[in-house]
Amino acid sequence: MSRASDVPLIGFDLDGTLITCRAKQLSALREALQVCAVEYDSDDALWQLKRDGATTIDALVATGLDEARARAVSQAWVERVETWPHMQRDELFASVVPLLERLKPKSRMLLLSARREPELFHRQVADLGIARFFDFVEVVKSGKEAAQRKALRLRAHGAMCYVGDTESDMDAAEQAGVPIFVVSTGQRSRSFLERAAARRQAAMPIFEELAGAIHEVEREFLS
Repeated sequence: MSRASDVPLIGFDLDGTLITCRAKQLSALREALQVCAVEYDSDDALWQLKRDGATTIDALVATGLDEARARAVSQAWVERVETWPHMQRDELFASVVPLLERLKPKSRMLLLSARREPELFHRQVADLGIARFFDFVEVVKSGKEAAQRKALRLRAHGAMCYVGDTESDMDAAEQAGVPIFVVSTGQRSRSFLERAAARRQAAMPIFEELAGAIHEVEREFLS
């Protein structure tokens, strides 16, 4: 029987990788707009701008708000987006459970995300019903050093690779010295991710859906 340490460990991000992130963010935006007494009807355009790399403030300004109102709405959004009522709006992508079930017998798995509220992260993982698939479920503090913090955990666990959906996930994998498999299902668009990968001058395959990323992980590490 193989020792646990001999079984490949695959790291996964959560938001935008295993679960949707649009519903949560736009729900929090609606509440922020209401609190700030701001009328706004460009949710879809804002979301696309954010997927293409814009900050919340810049996306609000680009879609019609003046900078002062955009800053107020953005701050209200930050204060609300990681609260339980909005977090409950995001759902697992349809393919996630079958894919994790397929990986479980032949790998170990680490769920690793950056959040401001660790307790709510663990509550969400439990509520989604996916904790059973992971050997480790960890959260690091979000912010400018989130990628570095993730990299430390990836190295500590001896992860073979990381699956994520943002440039921060790219940075974490690069700093950890492991390959990343990037999906364009979440916070960033494919075109943005392609530009981010080109700047790093590293091989960072980008997939339209999680199934493609998992297939490549299996081919490289589990075959």
